[in-house]
Amino acid sequence: MHKPRQCWCKDWIRRVNWIKTQALAYLAVLAALQRESGIPFHVEQAKKAGASREEVISAILIGLPAAGHVVTQVLPTAIETYDAE
Repeated sequence: MHKPRQCWCKDWIRRVNWIKTQALAYLAVLAALQRESGIPFHVEQAKKAGASREEVISAILIGLPAAGHVVTQVLPTAIETYDAE
């Protein structure tokens, strides 16, 4: 008996979610390390993968307890990039 094939869209959705997760995680790292130059690119990647504005902000602020207030320094750049068309 053969195994039914999975829909190609499930793999595509899984891939998009992985890209979104990677971009959001990288934003958290960049914010903690104060590497503002990479923020616009990774915000755009996260947005293209379906991340909401709130998810981007949350990803940046996740490092607040460990890294301190330095993570907030990249918020203006991230929000400006996300809101730009």
